[in-house]
This record gives sequence, structure tokens and C-alpha cells, in this order.
Amino acid sequence: MTDRVLSAENIVLILIAYPFIKALHELGHAYAVKRWGGEVHEIGVMLLVFMPVPYVDASESLAFR
Repeated sequence: MTDRVLSAENIVLILIAYPFIKALHELGHAYAVKRWGGEVHEIGVMLLVFMPVPYVDASESLAFR
């Protein structure tokens, strides 16, 4: 079973899909911070091991009570 999951074609698809799925995940963090009254000061994309990885500065969530 894992030989099909980790086939070369699937690895390429995973590497292409991951940044988009991660972007949706990070936008969820941004939405949650805004929903609870915080501010999101930075949203961006960084290269991590030559792969684009989206991020959100959600540090204002530390002040939520």
C-alpha cells in the first residue's frame, strides 16, 4: 500500500499541493485572530528548504483571555 502512496507521481503532487493547503491553514489562523479582536501584522511566504511555505504572524493571540 505505501509503495503506491509514496510513488514518484504522488510525491510530485504532494510537493505541489502542500503550499496551497498550508496557505489555507495559515489563513485560518489569521481569521481566528481577527475574529477574536486581534490584529494580524504580517502574512507572507518564506522559503524553507527551497520550498515556499506560507506563514502568519498570529502573536497577538497570546494576549487573548
